Amino acid sequence: MLLKLLKRRRREQAFIFWFLKYLMANQLNHQTITTEHHAKSDNIPESRTGRYPAAPRRSLPGNCRSLNSLMTHNPNRIVFLHRVLASIDRHRLQMKQTGKTQSNIRLSVPIFIFICLPLSLSSLKMLSTVLTIRRETKYFLLCATIGLFKVVFSNDFISPPTTIKAKENNTVLLPCYLNTISNDDAYAVAVKWYKNQELLCDSGNESIVLPERHILWHNGSLEIQTVQPPDTGEYTCEVIRPEPWGPVRQRHAIEVLHPPSVEPFPLSGFLQVKLGEEVRMSCKADGVPYPLISWSSKGEELRLLDHRELLVFTASDRYLAGLYECTATNGVGEPAKAQIELSIIYPPEIITLRSWVHTAPGNRAQLECRVSADPPATVTWLKGDVMVPLDNRVVSIVEGDKSTYKHTLLIRKAQRSDFGIYTCRAINELGQGEIHIQLSGVPNPGVFKKTENEISTGKTSHTLFWEVDSYTPIIEYSLWFRPYKTGRGLNRPEWTKLTIPTEHTSGSVYSKSYTLRGLKEKTVYEVLLVSRNRYGWSKPSPILRFATAGATLEQDMVTTVQISTEDNMIPPNYKAATSGCDKLININTLYIITMFLINLI
Repeated sequence: MLLKLLKRRRREQAFIFWFLKYLMANQLNHQTITTEHHAKSDNIPESRTGRYPAAPRRSLPGNCRSLNSLMTHNPNRIVFLHRVLASIDRHRLQMKQTGKTQSNIRLSVPIFIFICLPLSLSSLKMLSTVLTIRRETKYFLLCATIGLFKVVFSNDFISPPTTIKAKENNTVLLPCYLNTISNDDAYAVAVKWYKNQELLCDSGNESIVLPERHILWHNGSLEIQTVQPPDTGEYTCEVIRPEPWGPVRQRHAIEVLHPPSVEPFPLSGFLQVKLGEEVRMSCKADGVPYPLISWSSKGEELRLLDHRELLVFTASDRYLAGLYECTATNGVGEPAKAQIELSIIYPPEIITLRSWVHTAPGNRAQLECRVSADPPATVTWLKGDVMVPLDNRVVSIVEGDKSTYKHTLLIRKAQRSDFGIYTCRAINELGQGEIHIQLSGVPNPGVFKKTENEISTGKTSHTLFWEVDSYTPIIEYSLWFRPYKTGRGLNRPEWTKLTIPTEHTSGSVYSKSYTLRGLKEKTVYEVLLVSRNRYGWSKPSPILRFATAGATLEQDMVTTVQISTEDNMIPPNYKAATSGCDKLININTLYIITMFLINLI
């Protein structure tokens, strides 16, 4: 029975050494460890008492450290003293045992703590019950375990590595306190300080002069007064110990905080690109800690995915031009700002609020176009293909600022020969644009007026109200109506046309009401109006939709001006004509036919 127990204990020890040899990963600097220990035991037969060397003593070159400790096993069966000498050779961990072959083992802190140490302590526990196992193995395993533990977790310095963040003109103290307990009461022979791996001072060499504002104290600490941004860096304290111990080092760092600064690119703060080109602007920031950059445009912050120095986008719209501002913040002092003015150059863009202008001979007419261009454009007025001659009666007026201008062609006391199609044309170095405006004597399109009078709608009737602007008296109206049918196509109902005489009125606004009778009950209708004066028929009015009593008119058929309007239907039999202007007649005819076909599709 005892023999089986001994064999099992030997297998357990062999398993522990197998873990130490093959499972430990190398996560620390490798060390060479040589152990020497003596042990004594209590409650053991006298024949078992003796001196058991675990490893031969020898001198170790290089960086040496001596570790001492006293440990009492519980239960109190074995008390022993041990001494471990460890040397760092940065290659491998070597452990030696008397009468055994040298074992090369790679050490990892996590594996040592969670695997090797518990197994080792478990192996030590058997010493309290089975004392017939070879003591050399037991003592060596215990000493090696404790020695490794001390080598891994010992600290050469009392002061920890430190990163100090200080504001300018503050005083900084970098500690360098040697831990004499973990260094076998070894003291510092000399202290050297390095800044970014360059020797800064050496207490053992008086020929090396300390830099200005630096003080090396007797305990090895380095004081830097009135710190400035150049003092930022990594500082290394090196303690020279007496033989056979080698030097040890500890690293510190200083960050001198200072407010952010920012510099725009381009340096001029002005950037110009063409419409559609790529925009690249940036702000180079400086400060400790390094600042974060945010961007804003026209007073509104740009929502970007991250903080960035470089801003890149496509100038897809001229409205992206303007003032861009970058702001650098790092929590020290006030944020720093820089501005960049972005200019987007583009060919002329032209709009008009009125593409059709009504007038009469002797009246004043005003044609307007708004031109946006960068660089500014040259604007000319043409009638047909001929430039409009300017004189006291026909005047060109320009108003506006920056890149948008309103150009007005003012005609005093218009003549019949002034009727026609005018072109506002703008040209700059990037291109040109133009827009057409018609000057005519025919009436303005009629406008149906909404009424709050419920009497206007009956089961088979509906009363309409409209107004028409015309400087020349209205001769007649043509009212077109039909049942409304959803959808598009040629199968829509035919228009019913009514000619309605005008009434004499003073002024240029003609008002009229008319009641449609004989309509179908519970039916939705659509209606439009054209007017005629001595110069021809007007363009058709927007379409109005109304319903007889009992029918429901959908919400999308109602507008703020009329019950419902639709500017996409023009009767084919009427032309907005101006006598003496054949080109104008042809253009209007083409426009009428085109819009009619669009309505039928």
